[in-house]
This record gives sequence, structure tokens and C-alpha cells, in this order.
Amino acid sequence: MSNDKLDKKMESMPHAHLSPKQKEKMLHTIINQADTEQKPSWKKAGGWLAPIGSTFAVILFAFILIFPNANDGNQASLEENGPEEISQTENVLSSIQLPTGTDLYLLFFITVMLIAFILTVIIRIKHKIPYDFLSVYRHVNKTHKRGELLLILIFITITLLSFFVFSYREFYVLLSIFCTILLGYRSYMEFKHEREEKEFMISLIWGSGWFTLFIGFLFFTLHITTFDEVIANYESVNPENTQVIEIENNAWNEDATSLLDEIITKEEFIIEDKETINDLFSALNTMDLRQRIMQHGDKDNYYSIYFKGSDIYAITVYEQYLSIDSQHYKVVGNNIIYEMLENGELD
Repeated sequence: MSNDKLDKKMESMPHAHLSPKQKEKMLHTIINQADTEQKPSWKKAGGWLAPIGSTFAVILFAFILIFPNANDGNQASLEENGPEEISQTENVLSSIQLPTGTDLYLLFFITVMLIAFILTVIIRIKHKIPYDFLSVYRHVNKTHKRGELLLILIFITITLLSFFVFSYREFYVLLSIFCTILLGYRSYMEFKHEREEKEFMISLIWGSGWFTLFIGFLFFTLHITTFDEVIANYESVNPENTQVIEIENNAWNEDATSLLDEIITKEEFIIEDKETINDLFSALNTMDLRQRIMQHGDKDNYYSIYFKGSDIYAITVYEQYLSIDSQHYKVVGNNIIYEMLENGELD
């Protein structure tokens, strides 16, 4: 069939004549039908089972972290009346220890991530934002993709260059800055180019969560504590209850071939003089500390202080650090205790 005949046949076909009001009504009908088709059903609700299960797992982990198991003796029934019930209740309450230091920040991290996840679920349900958990993130355009790849490349480069310089805390600060910038940039590009998709709200929530973690990282990294605050839970560690202190001067043996040979004991001595014990505690109480991970080089020469009859195992004194029952603290300023031990003022 020639083009002329086809054009004449098309012209002979009837044309729809709709008024503006009819067109508007038809448009509303199509939109309402699309909204009805996108309403979540029970069949589609199965996709949320994985994140909801993860949420309960996180809550359970946080509960275990805050409320460790009490001793068997403290878990006895409190059904009986009288003074024994009060005593047992006090024992159970005293066995509950709130997290501190690294555990406290871990709880803070879990809480922020949990809140961000819950807000994400609420926003997706409220605004009917679909999500496929198995799909790969789709960038809005090539500029967006190149920008994110550049940010990732910068982060990897900085991480590799500072691998032997940063501790894990500094790395977390760097990671939180990177995630905040990345998600902020993603939220901006999604808002600018695909605002109607409303995905920018999800990116904004997670970006805000990582920014909150960044502020928390700074607080926990820069927070200064004292020796008194660290040993507040150890009632027996004080000059009045301490009668004997044993001190060992040790060092790591890098050439050791077995675990028994890793530690070299260079000197041992005992302190029984009350005045010297008081001087040791006075020096400890003047020290400001920041919780940190310790570098291996700081173990070349250190002192282990054992308080006989106390409920603390040992305080290990390094040149720049104190280790109190496996928790490491960097000394702010001069390490007075280390200098006293090195100069023989406590012998």
C-alpha cells in the first residue's frame, strides 16, 4: 500500500473529540487505578521479613549487651516476702552493669543504625517507595555515578595511605565522614534529577545517621576521663585497702618461638610501705585518660602492677598508655607513673 493511500485511510478514521473536563476526568481515573495497583498486598509484604527480622536481632543483641547474665545465685525466685526478697533484689540490680567505653559506643552505633532503619521502613511504606533488596543501586545519571566513584576512590586512597598511622577509632571517624558526604551527595542528585521518586528522603535519613555517628565518634574519641572514674566499680582498689603491691618490669620478645617466651621479665619488686602506696595512688588520681587502642610498639617496655587482695587483676603501665583489666587508655600529657617507675622512685 502506497503512502498516499495510507494517509487517506488514516484521515478517514474517526477522531475522538474530548472536552478538557473529560480529559481531566480520564487522567484522574488512570492515576487512581495506578495507585490502586501499587497498594502493598500481603504477598508483597514478605519482602520486609528480612529487615524486620534483622531489627529484632539487633534489639536482642543490644539487650544482651546492656543486661549481661546475672550469677545463678542472683537469679533465685523473689516470690517470698520479707527481708530476703529485698536482699535478692539488690543483688540482681547490682549485677546489672551499664556498658562503658567501647561497649557504650557500640550500643550508640546500633541505636543510630536501628533508628535509621525504622525511619526508612516508615518512609517507604508511607510514600509507597518500592525497593528490591537484591537489586544494585541505580545512579540517576553518569555524572552522579562518576561523582560517587571519585568519592570512593578518594576514601580508599586515604585509607591505604593512613593504614599504619590511624587507629581503628580514627578510621571510624574517617568512615563516618565519607558516608556522610557520599549519602549527602547522593541525596542531592536524587532530589535534583528524580525528585518524584522520593529516594532522596532515604539517602538523607542514612546520611543524617552517619553524621550523628560522626559527632558521636568525636565525643568518644575526645572524651577525657580520670583514673577515679575508670575504677569506680572496683571498691577495693584504694590506698586504705591496699597493703601489698607487686610490680613487674616486662617487655615483649619479638624473637619468641613460643607463647611462654613472648614476655621477658626484667625486674620484680614488692611495695609494702604505706607512704609509697599513697604516693602511687596520688599520682594515678592526677592522670587524665582517653580510651584508645594501643600500638604494639608501646609494649617494648612496660610495668605490671598487681594489687594484692583487690578485685582488679592488674594495671599495666606503658610509656603513653594505661591498661586496666584489658581496657586501654592513652595518657593525656606526661605519664607520671611511668616516669616514677623508670626513675626508681617506687622501688
